[in-house]
Amino acid sequence: MRRLSTCSTAIVALCLSVGASAAPNQAPRVLVDVPDAARVDPAASVQSARDLLARSAHLSPTVQLTHQRLFTIGGSKVYRFGQTYQGLDVIGRGGALVTYASGKPRFATISVEDRLPGSVLPTVTADRAAAIAAQRAGIPASASNARLVVWPTPAGAILAWSVLPPSLLPLPYVPLVVVDATTGDVVSFQNLVRHKNLAKSFEFNPVSTPDLIDVTLPIDDPLTVPQNALTESYNCVDTHQVKTVSVFGMNFTVHVCEMLQNAQADAVTGDYTQYGYVDDTSGGDPFSEVSIFYHANKAYSFFKSFDPTFELASDSKPLFLVANLMTPAGLMAGDFSKMSDPNLPFDPFPNAFSTGWDPQYGPIVSTLWPQITGGALMFGQGAKADFAYDGDVVYHEFGHSVVAATLKLVGSWHLDSQGATAAPGAMNEGIADYFSSAITGDPATGEYAGTEFGGDAIRHLDNDFVCPKNLAGEVHYDSEFFSAALWAVRAALGSDADRRLFDEAIFTALSAGPTGDLSYEQVAQLFVTSVETSALGSAVGSQLQSAFQARGVLPACNRTVEWTGTPISSSDSDLARHFIAGGTANFTKSLTYAPGLFQVHVPLPANTTQLKMSFVQMVSGGANPLPTGNTPYKPAFLVSFDTPIEFNVMAGGSANTNTLVDAAKSGTSFSAQTDVPAGATDAYVMVVNKGQDDGYYEKLSFDTVVEPPADAGADVQDAGVEPDAAVDDASGQDAAVNPPPQNAADSSDSSGGCGCSVPSSSRTGATALGLLGLLLGSVVARRRQAGRIRP
Repeated sequence: MRRLSTCSTAIVALCLSVGASAAPNQAPRVLVDVPDAARVDPAASVQSARDLLARSAHLSPTVQLTHQRLFTIGGSKVYRFGQTYQGLDVIGRGGALVTYASGKPRFATISVEDRLPGSVLPTVTADRAAAIAAQRAGIPASASNARLVVWPTPAGAILAWSVLPPSLLPLPYVPLVVVDATTGDVVSFQNLVRHKNLAKSFEFNPVSTPDLIDVTLPIDDPLTVPQNALTESYNCVDTHQVKTVSVFGMNFTVHVCEMLQNAQADAVTGDYTQYGYVDDTSGGDPFSEVSIFYHANKAYSFFKSFDPTFELASDSKPLFLVANLMTPAGLMAGDFSKMSDPNLPFDPFPNAFSTGWDPQYGPIVSTLWPQITGGALMFGQGAKADFAYDGDVVYHEFGHSVVAATLKLVGSWHLDSQGATAAPGAMNEGIADYFSSAITGDPATGEYAGTEFGGDAIRHLDNDFVCPKNLAGEVHYDSEFFSAALWAVRAALGSDADRRLFDEAIFTALSAGPTGDLSYEQVAQLFVTSVETSALGSAVGSQLQSAFQARGVLPACNRTVEWTGTPISSSDSDLARHFIAGGTANFTKSLTYAPGLFQVHVPLPANTTQLKMSFVQMVSGGANPLPTGNTPYKPAFLVSFDTPIEFNVMAGGSANTNTLVDAAKSGTSFSAQTDVPAGATDAYVMVVNKGQDDGYYEKLSFDTVVEPPADAGADVQDAGVEPDAAVDDASGQDAAVNPPPQNAADSSDSSGGCGCSVPSSSRTGATALGLLGLLLGSVVARRRQAGRIRP
């Protein structure tokens, strides 16, 4: 296989020099150079592929690669392996070899962990790990929910318990808690949520394709409902039923919808043409159930056209599809007295989401919705739009399930030498958007769903976004420059055949890539390599390389922002202009503070003696909506003079500076100041977070105090923009247009960021009510964005 002509500095030592070891700040290897004369032996293809991959990557004999799958995409074979250690899975590590039909390697990927634990005997029992996880997740867990694994961290792999408590599907909370099996520390917390039979359907959605067309639903005899071996479609219908739910020994009466398959085949014709579009707000209509079934299977067929054997992960077979999800009356406003009244109409649920994890259902969910027993796509009934009608949204949510079955991008922050980014989650969103648009042939995603908020489409892939200008720490927004690079190259191709080859190359990269915690540049270079080794060749590969460079993705996004005297906010008004500051609970190692998204370069006038820093706080709140005792958002300023801030990733995130200044709160603003060393000409400043919960901020500003010349008198002069001058109002935003996430607690809230007020002073009672609120949909009030839906 020919040598790679281009390399990101964050990509592999092997890409730069075969056999070289990674530098302290270098990311794990991704692409591997395979010798030109190498071939896979057809007589023992799997073992031959494993040996070739190990030799080419110069793996230590202690690194064990276990075969996972062999499959064909187009004319290529993909041999996929996972890393194991003494019989345990090393999470997110492994590799793949992609060959042409002749057995000649096309490209190879690797991401392995060399720094492994000395023992695989846990000190912490499974029961103890489950109890620790239950406290962090806010819901019960048992030893049966715990699995012993090897968990990579920036400072090396550890022995850990991966605990998956019973989920709260069909609502968006699927907690994963990773507990150090030696110390009992929580090293990671994530919410794994991401989103003959004739019938009538919109080809894509009621806006871009407003006329109903005749479609055929893939339903096998003798079934008479929208269901097959791969998907099952349900409707969340208000049948005025009330159920009693027990949470931690406390009983609650709740008005709940019922999961029904109320779209039934005609007894004579066997068709579903009797169901047509009625309106956007009724809820519970069979047409919604038919719509999501048609579009989900259309997406399945799209990916099976590349690999006929492709199926979603075993925990998503079948994939459950739910239309018209809504919440009990009064819950969103905190009026719990209404939630048990079956005669009050449900409140809208203006969103859609996906989860691919197979939950181990507890008695709560089994009582409410016994039909849902695995991964699912959920589509809400909004106040103006029924999200099940929008095929773009269905394709997008299905795309998340595809990523979960292939690249397995994590939902946590990615730590690199520049700080922390939402890159893995953002690329998950961007890939889902890309394939949704590839299916429709339209760069606008969700033209119909966007009407819920008075806009047009949810996102546009033909945008002009770039990194770092268009970064906010929010996964949907941070995805747009990445997906735009892919779309720009696809749109420029001259034929449908070439566009299909391009889609196939991207899907091949997903299927063969390393998994887990990956950076923008690692996945971008993987996509470039897959395209240039495909039938499209180096010319299109170079176009994709150039597109990623134009968007600031390759060779790597330089996340340093220049201070020009204007308060710094996110450039997207739909995100309420805020940045997200991740809390320490998001990281796999206990940190004194969580690194920020970017740093600001502040030029210092001559004779500067002090630097003033400030920003406006939006809200504070964590990714976990339950009251788990996390410490609230606590911002600080990390400052380095004359040298940019750099983090040693392999050491767990320590920075090359010792100036950490706590921020003092006054009203909605936080501020601090620090002495400037004599002769310093530049300051580099990052907003970091010493709390476990996330925070949201905007209007980051700087000011300097300059010592006057000897002949100018003794008065100290201020230079620059006063930090408070940029504040428009008490909240720093137009709440009517861009409301902040609802129910997010102020950082001074001793509850740790719980989004609801509870009458009980006991921790158990608060947790139980918080759990119930989440179960019934209050989690939607804690969305990290405002003003625009983000499926």
